[in-house]
Amino acid sequence: MFDDVELFCLFMGYTRSGHSLVGTVLDAHPEAVIAHEGKIFASEEGKSITGGLRAVDRRRLFTYLVDRSARQAREGHRGYRRDQSAPTNLIPGGSHGTYTTLRVLGTKRGQEPPIAWDRNPLVFDQLEELAQAKVRMIHVYRNPWDNIASMGRFHGDRAIVKYFRRAEIIKRFREQEVLPMYDLALEDLVADPAKEVRGLLEFLDLPVTDEFLAACADNIDRRVSASRKEREWTRQDVEMVVRRMAMIPWLERYPRRPWH
Repeated sequence: MFDDVELFCLFMGYTRSGHSLVGTVLDAHPEAVIAHEGKIFASEEGKSITGGLRAVDRRRLFTYLVDRSARQAREGHRGYRRDQSAPTNLIPGGSHGTYTTLRVLGTKRGQEPPIAWDRNPLVFDQLEELAQAKVRMIHVYRNPWDNIASMGRFHGDRAIVKYFRRAEIIKRFREQEVLPMYDLALEDLVADPAKEVRGLLEFLDLPVTDEFLAACADNIDRRVSASRKEREWTRQDVEMVVRRMAMIPWLERYPRRPWH
Protein backbone atom coordinates (compact mmCIF):
# COMPACT_ATOMS: atom_id res chain seq x y z
CA MET A 1 0.00 0.00 0.00
CA PHE A 2 1.25 3.51 -0.91
CA ASP A 3 4.16 2.02 -2.84
CA ASP A 4 3.67 4.49 -5.70
CA VAL A 5 3.98 7.70 -3.64
CA GLU A 6 6.89 9.71 -5.02
CA LEU A 7 6.33 13.20 -3.61
CA PHE A 8 5.03 14.57 -0.33
CA CYS A 9 3.47 17.98 -0.95
CA LEU A 10 3.30 20.72 1.68
CA PHE A 11 2.11 24.31 1.52
CA MET A 12 4.38 27.03 2.87
CA GLY A 13 2.60 30.23 3.73
CA TYR A 14 -0.13 32.03 5.59
CA THR A 15 -3.74 31.53 6.57
CA ARG A 16 -6.39 33.11 4.31
CA SER A 17 -4.11 33.19 1.26
CA GLY A 18 -5.83 30.71 -1.07
CA HIS A 19 -4.49 27.37 0.17
CA SER A 20 -7.94 25.80 0.31
CA LEU A 21 -8.57 26.56 -3.37
CA VAL A 22 -5.17 25.32 -4.54
CA GLY A 23 -5.35 22.23 -2.35
CA THR A 24 -8.80 21.44 -3.71
CA VAL A 25 -7.53 21.69 -7.29
CA LEU A 26 -4.65 19.31 -6.63
CA ASP A 27 -6.83 16.90 -4.65
CA ALA A 28 -9.07 16.61 -7.71
CA HIS A 29 -6.23 15.08 -9.75
CA PRO A 30 -6.48 11.28 -10.09
CA GLU A 31 -2.84 10.78 -9.05
CA ALA A 32 -2.81 13.10 -6.03
CA VAL A 33 -4.40 13.40 -2.60
CA ILE A 34 -4.08 16.70 -0.75
CA ALA A 35 -5.95 16.63 2.55
CA HIS A 36 -7.73 19.70 3.87
CA GLU A 37 -6.37 20.85 7.26
CA GLY A 38 -4.37 17.67 7.82
CA LYS A 39 -2.10 18.28 10.81
CA ILE A 40 1.31 16.60 10.58
CA PHE A 41 3.47 18.69 12.94
CA ALA A 42 3.66 18.18 16.69
CA SER A 43 2.49 20.91 19.03
CA GLU A 44 2.49 21.68 22.73
CA GLU A 45 -0.97 21.28 24.24
CA GLY A 46 -2.49 21.61 20.79
CA LYS A 47 -1.16 25.14 20.30
CA SER A 48 2.50 25.97 19.75
CA ILE A 49 4.30 24.09 16.94
CA THR A 50 7.39 22.37 18.29
CA GLY A 51 9.23 21.51 15.08
CA GLY A 52 8.64 17.79 15.44
CA LEU A 53 6.37 15.44 13.51
CA ARG A 54 3.14 14.04 14.92
CA ALA A 55 3.41 10.73 13.10
CA VAL A 56 6.04 8.08 13.69
CA ASP A 57 4.71 5.59 11.16
CA ARG A 58 4.47 6.11 7.38
CA ARG A 59 1.39 3.96 6.89
CA ARG A 60 -0.55 5.74 9.63
CA LEU A 61 0.40 9.17 8.31
CA PHE A 62 -0.62 8.33 4.76
CA THR A 63 -3.85 6.63 5.83
CA TYR A 64 -4.76 9.64 7.96
CA LEU A 65 -4.37 12.03 5.00
CA VAL A 66 -6.19 9.81 2.51
CA ASP A 67 -9.05 9.26 4.96
CA ARG A 68 -9.39 13.02 5.50
CA SER A 69 -9.63 13.61 1.77
CA ALA A 70 -12.23 10.85 1.41
CA ARG A 71 -14.33 12.23 4.27
CA GLN A 72 -14.25 15.73 2.78
CA ALA A 73 -15.36 14.27 -0.56
CA ARG A 74 -18.32 12.62 1.14
CA GLU A 75 -19.26 15.94 2.73
CA GLY A 76 -19.13 17.58 -0.70
CA HIS A 77 -16.87 20.50 0.19
CA ARG A 78 -13.50 21.34 1.73
CA GLY A 79 -14.11 23.79 4.53
CA TYR A 80 -15.54 27.29 4.30
CA ARG A 81 -14.05 30.49 2.95
CA ARG A 82 -15.55 32.72 5.61
CA ASP A 83 -18.77 31.26 6.93
CA GLN A 84 -21.08 28.29 6.59
CA SER A 85 -22.77 29.82 3.54
CA ALA A 86 -19.56 29.99 1.47
CA PRO A 87 -17.99 26.52 1.19
CA THR A 88 -14.94 25.68 -0.88
CA ASN A 89 -16.58 23.39 -3.41
CA LEU A 90 -15.04 20.27 -4.90
CA ILE A 91 -14.02 20.21 -8.56
CA PRO A 92 -16.89 18.57 -10.50
CA GLY A 93 -15.72 15.22 -11.84
CA GLY A 94 -12.53 15.39 -9.78
CA SER A 95 -11.05 12.35 -8.05
CA HIS A 96 -11.56 13.71 -4.54
CA GLY A 97 -11.18 10.96 -1.97
CA THR A 98 -10.12 8.45 -4.62
CA TYR A 99 -7.19 7.94 -6.96
CA THR A 100 -5.93 5.75 -9.75
CA THR A 101 -2.22 5.66 -8.94
CA LEU A 102 -1.30 7.66 -5.85
CA ARG A 103 1.94 9.46 -6.68
CA VAL A 104 1.58 12.74 -4.76
CA LEU A 105 0.28 12.98 -1.20
CA GLY A 106 0.16 15.87 1.22
CA THR A 107 -1.81 18.49 3.13
CA LYS A 108 -2.71 22.07 2.33
CA ARG A 109 -2.27 23.35 5.92
CA GLY A 110 0.30 26.01 5.10
CA GLN A 111 0.67 28.10 8.24
CA GLU A 112 2.57 25.43 10.16
CA PRO A 113 5.53 24.40 7.91
CA PRO A 114 7.35 27.78 8.19
CA ILE A 115 7.17 27.69 11.99
CA ALA A 116 8.13 24.01 12.16
CA TRP A 117 11.18 24.61 9.95
CA ASP A 118 12.17 27.74 11.88
CA ARG A 119 12.21 25.73 15.10
CA ASN A 120 13.78 22.62 13.60
CA PRO A 121 15.74 23.06 10.33
CA LEU A 122 15.93 19.28 9.98
CA VAL A 123 12.17 18.72 10.10
CA PHE A 124 11.77 18.25 6.34
CA ASP A 125 14.70 15.83 6.22
CA GLN A 126 12.93 13.89 8.94
CA LEU A 127 9.68 14.01 6.99
CA GLU A 128 11.37 12.71 3.83
CA GLU A 129 12.82 9.83 5.82
CA LEU A 130 9.44 9.02 7.36
CA ALA A 131 7.48 9.38 4.11
CA GLN A 132 10.15 7.69 1.95
CA ALA A 133 9.37 10.38 -0.61
CA LYS A 134 10.78 13.74 -1.67
CA VAL A 135 9.13 16.78 -0.10
CA ARG A 136 7.96 19.58 -2.38
CA MET A 137 6.63 22.95 -1.24
CA ILE A 138 3.92 25.21 -2.67
CA HIS A 139 4.00 28.87 -1.64
CA VAL A 140 0.65 30.59 -2.27
CA TYR A 141 0.50 34.31 -1.62
CA ARG A 142 -1.81 37.23 -2.39
CA ASN A 143 -1.98 40.99 -1.96
CA PRO A 144 -0.65 41.42 1.60
CA TRP A 145 -3.23 44.08 2.44
CA ASP A 146 -6.00 41.60 1.65
CA ASN A 147 -4.23 38.73 3.38
CA ILE A 148 -3.58 40.69 6.56
CA ALA A 149 -7.13 42.05 6.65
CA SER A 150 -8.51 38.50 6.32
CA MET A 151 -6.20 37.23 9.04
CA GLY A 152 -7.28 40.14 11.21
CA ARG A 153 -10.78 38.70 11.53
CA PHE A 154 -9.25 35.96 13.69
CA HIS A 155 -5.99 37.46 14.98
CA GLY A 156 -6.92 41.11 15.42
CA ASP A 157 -3.96 43.45 15.83
CA ARG A 158 -1.53 40.50 15.77
CA ALA A 159 -2.25 39.80 12.09
CA ILE A 160 0.52 42.02 10.72
CA VAL A 161 3.17 40.48 12.94
CA LYS A 162 2.00 36.92 12.27
CA TYR A 163 1.89 37.49 8.51
CA PHE A 164 5.38 38.95 8.23
CA ARG A 165 6.89 36.45 10.64
CA ARG A 166 5.98 33.72 8.16
CA ALA A 167 7.00 35.80 5.15
CA GLU A 168 10.45 36.40 6.59
CA ILE A 169 10.91 32.71 7.39
CA ILE A 170 9.88 31.79 3.83
CA LYS A 171 12.35 34.34 2.48
CA ARG A 172 15.16 32.62 4.38
CA PHE A 173 13.89 29.23 3.22
CA ARG A 174 14.08 30.39 -0.41
CA GLU A 175 17.50 31.99 0.00
CA GLN A 176 18.91 28.80 1.49
CA GLU A 177 17.30 26.70 -1.28
CA VAL A 178 16.21 24.14 1.28
CA LEU A 179 13.71 22.37 -1.00
CA PRO A 180 12.09 22.95 -4.39
CA MET A 181 9.25 25.42 -3.94
CA TYR A 182 6.61 26.66 -6.37
CA ASP A 183 5.53 30.28 -5.95
CA LEU A 184 1.94 31.05 -6.90
CA ALA A 185 0.17 34.40 -6.60
CA LEU A 186 -3.57 33.98 -6.04
CA GLU A 187 -4.21 36.86 -8.44
CA ASP A 188 -2.40 34.97 -11.22
CA LEU A 189 -4.40 31.82 -10.57
CA VAL A 190 -7.64 33.76 -10.80
CA ALA A 191 -6.55 35.61 -13.96
CA ASP A 192 -5.40 32.52 -15.89
CA PRO A 193 -6.42 29.30 -14.12
CA ALA A 194 -5.41 26.92 -16.91
CA LYS A 195 -1.88 28.31 -17.10
CA GLU A 196 -1.30 28.30 -13.36
CA VAL A 197 -2.82 24.87 -12.75
CA ARG A 198 -0.65 23.49 -15.53
CA GLY A 199 2.41 24.96 -13.84
CA LEU A 200 1.47 23.36 -10.52
CA LEU A 201 0.93 19.95 -12.10
CA GLU A 202 4.21 20.12 -13.99
CA PHE A 203 6.04 21.09 -10.78
CA LEU A 204 4.66 17.95 -9.13
CA ASP A 205 5.28 15.78 -12.22
CA LEU A 206 1.57 15.06 -12.56
CA PRO A 207 -0.04 14.36 -15.95
CA VAL A 208 -1.81 17.34 -17.53
CA THR A 209 -4.95 17.06 -19.64
CA ASP A 210 -7.05 19.77 -21.24
CA GLU A 211 -10.15 18.27 -19.63
CA PHE A 212 -8.71 18.57 -16.14
CA LEU A 213 -7.54 22.15 -16.72
CA ALA A 214 -10.98 23.12 -18.03
CA ALA A 215 -12.77 21.56 -15.05
CA CYS A 216 -10.55 23.45 -12.62
CA ALA A 217 -10.87 26.74 -14.51
CA ASP A 218 -14.66 26.45 -14.54
CA ASN A 219 -14.71 26.11 -10.73
CA ILE A 220 -12.32 28.94 -9.86
CA ASP A 221 -13.96 32.22 -8.93
CA ARG A 222 -12.48 34.85 -11.25
CA ARG A 223 -12.50 37.51 -8.54
CA VAL A 224 -10.23 38.03 -5.54
CA SER A 225 -11.96 39.38 -2.45
CA ALA A 226 -10.74 42.90 -1.62
CA SER A 227 -10.64 42.22 2.12
CA ARG A 228 -8.38 45.23 2.66
CA LYS A 229 -11.40 47.52 2.31
CA GLU A 230 -13.00 45.97 5.41
CA ARG A 231 -10.18 46.89 7.79
CA GLU A 232 -9.61 50.18 9.56
CA TRP A 233 -5.96 50.89 8.75
CA THR A 234 -4.16 53.19 11.15
CA ARG A 235 -1.18 55.24 10.02
CA GLN A 236 1.05 53.03 12.18
CA ASP A 237 -0.37 49.91 10.52
CA VAL A 238 0.31 51.25 7.04
CA GLU A 239 3.83 52.35 7.90
CA MET A 240 4.64 48.96 9.41
CA VAL A 241 3.28 47.00 6.45
CA VAL A 242 5.07 49.20 3.89
CA ARG A 243 8.35 48.95 5.77
CA ARG A 244 8.20 45.17 6.04
CA MET A 245 6.90 44.67 2.49
CA ALA A 246 10.11 46.25 1.21
CA MET A 247 12.06 43.30 2.61
CA ILE A 248 10.00 40.61 0.84
CA PRO A 249 10.83 40.20 -2.88
CA TRP A 250 7.55 38.63 -4.05
CA LEU A 251 5.53 41.51 -2.59
CA GLU A 252 7.11 44.10 -4.91
CA ARG A 253 4.19 43.76 -7.33
CA TYR A 254 1.64 45.03 -4.81
CA PRO A 255 0.71 48.66 -4.00
CA ARG A 256 2.24 50.41 -1.02
CA ARG A 257 -1.14 51.56 0.26
CA PRO A 258 -4.25 49.51 1.14
CA TRP A 259 -6.64 51.87 -0.65
CA HIS A 260 -5.44 51.10 -4.20
